[in-house]
Amino acid sequence: MALDVLIKNGYVIDGTGAPWFKADVGIMDGRIAEIGTISESGGRIIDAKGLVVCPGFIDIHSHSDWTFLFNPKADSKVRQGVTTELNGTCGMSGGPIPRERYKEFQLASSFVGFTCALIRRIEHPDWRTFGEFLTKVEKGGVPINTGYYVGHMNVRVAVMGLENREPTESELKEMKQLVDESMKSGAYGLSVALSHIPERFSKTDEVIELCKIVAKYGGDYAQHGRGAGTHADTREAIEIAEKSGVTAILSHHSPSPETEVGREDLRLMREARERGVDIIRDMILYGYGSSGPHSVLPYGVLKDGFEKAVERLKNPETRRKIKEDILSRRPRYPERLKRLVLLVAEKNRDLERKTWGEISRISDQDPLDAFLDVAAENNLSVKTISGALTLDIESAKRRIPSLRDPLTIPECDAGSLAPYGVLKDIGDARGYGTFPLLLGTFVRELKALTLEEAIRKITSFPAARMGLQDRGLLREGMCADITIFNPETVKAKATPLWPNQYPEGIQYVLVNGKVAVDNGKYTEVLAGKVLRH
Repeated sequence: MALDVLIKNGYVIDGTGAPWFKADVGIMDGRIAEIGTISESGGRIIDAKGLVVCPGFIDIHSHSDWTFLFNPKADSKVRQGVTTELNGTCGMSGGPIPRERYKEFQLASSFVGFTCALIRRIEHPDWRTFGEFLTKVEKGGVPINTGYYVGHMNVRVAVMGLENREPTESELKEMKQLVDESMKSGAYGLSVALSHIPERFSKTDEVIELCKIVAKYGGDYAQHGRGAGTHADTREAIEIAEKSGVTAILSHHSPSPETEVGREDLRLMREARERGVDIIRDMILYGYGSSGPHSVLPYGVLKDGFEKAVERLKNPETRRKIKEDILSRRPRYPERLKRLVLLVAEKNRDLERKTWGEISRISDQDPLDAFLDVAAENNLSVKTISGALTLDIESAKRRIPSLRDPLTIPECDAGSLAPYGVLKDIGDARGYGTFPLLLGTFVRELKALTLEEAIRKITSFPAARMGLQDRGLLREGMCADITIFNPETVKAKATPLWPNQYPEGIQYVLVNGKVAVDNGKYTEVLAGKVLRH
């Protein structure tokens, strides 16, 4: 048999959780043709002696919705072994785009996160529907396979803008039609971020009605909750799944089962599963968080767009009222702010990687005024980070119980990035190092999981959730998405403060049978596919 690629002498971990075994893997026409002892090739031979050969990793919670439009070669994911990701998370997706409410959509997208705010750089989108967006991404090419949810925010803004009310009967019908069109075009389900504007104005019944449409197509429901991992979030997700018939994923939700809160949370999930409600969760492995001005500014400041918001911040009398509002809601915020770090501010490069406490001393202002000044100067395009700002072992140890739970899938919560061009300023270590962090820190150093179980959690487990029948396992006939790494040296180098660093130890990555990472070097081949549910 003339093979395109032959991988020889590796330790094969097939993605099932079973122990490794020694074997060769032969690839032909983008699929795995043979696994065993293979003597003939005729094509490229990769010597994997001392290396692990496993399915390509699957990131079940990603934010590459806009990154591939700006740079189709964005390689931070493929360099860490990822061959498939699921985008359109946290309520925002590439379509449908409400052209007549586009400014409102840009604003709401920015509330989702710093990567999602890239949409502010696209003045006139040349697509409208969810299906048209998939076609646009497809034509531009992608380095890895990518699927998408349809975002709740998209359909709400398209029909209602940013209004703080329940939809009318006719508005809800229109929203359901948009979800239906998106599911027919290949959406993997519906995602929400019920803590963000305007989705936080939604009642549970609204989400249930939309999820009934998703359930008809066998799609999932991914919930970024209202209360950052509280029991109320879990109860709401269970109610939505139970009443609509969808499967549910609690996004970046990982209270430790060693705490009373975590035990109660898992009790709710397991009791729901016993009743037939399909619910799991995904979790972030890095111990830091990020935010921007939108997370603290009053809705009234933001609702009319960025230009008006900046005007209000610069007006002394309005600034005074804004500060009063913030302090009435969050009286301890100025003290907390002192410890937070400014990571990205294009107009204030000299202040990046300084705490707001340091910045306030430099500018001779109180921290809140310093923060609002920098936010205004940068048109609210500011990223602040907090938490564990190094690859902290103690922080990692606290995440082990959640990681070990059988209902948990690790995720990046970051898009596929690159350390050059527009994407270099996204500043997200998770997009560069999540899976090497799992394999190096959590598996090799902390022994939190066996290597086989860790790989199962990032291959066949998420593949099953996405309904991928031909990815996530090493089996003859499966798509040749394969990651080859050194288990002794694999590690994350990206840190929260210095994120744009590729990992070590990921030697080869194949996407649909094409070599995308060759002995640690990115080949720039765009072998990925846009996946449709």
